[in-house]
Amino acid sequence: MDSRTETAAQLHLRALVDADREAFLEAVAAWPASESMTFAPGFDTSPSFPEYVTLLNAQAQGEKLPEGWVPSMTLFAFVGSEIVGRVQLRTQLNDFLRRVGGQIGYVVLPAFRRRGYAKAMLGQALRLARTLGLRRVLLTCDDNNPASIHTIEGAGGTLEDTVVVGDDMPKKRRYWIELG
Repeated sequence: MDSRTETAAQLHLRALVDADREAFLEAVAAWPASESMTFAPGFDTSPSFPEYVTLLNAQAQGEKLPEGWVPSMTLFAFVGSEIVGRVQLRTQLNDFLRRVGGQIGYVVLPAFRRRGYAKAMLGQALRLARTLGLRRVLLTCDDNNPASIHTIEGAGGTLEDTVVVGDDMPKKRRYWIELG
């Protein structure tokens, strides 16, 4: 195993607990404002970290969902006690997710990119989706994001199509992954 694979093998995807406050706040602070994806969905509206943890747990159960959201598990990728990324696994699709968002969204903090973490995170999310009874999942990525394209195709993603999202926005590639 090379050091990159060995490091990615140490990754553990899980829900936040109250003891993760410091690691979480460090990760949020490290997320660039210039990124189009949100690192911690809903955190800016939560008054405190424990309330954010409670909110994420409720959303996984289909409760306290913002308008247009479906039940989703927001899990964080840990290597040791450090957060390196985040995954959102949605157990249902609505029209927006079917067209643009997909069922599994993942982000890796910039300092941890190109280390195999996205592949490890997606692999763990796919195993979890299978245990939840999903037979196939939809993933999307920007047409100009070769790293995500490589990650999704490496996980068995089959390109269905590429859709126009809006003016001055990259097209979205829509992939299905069969879970068997």
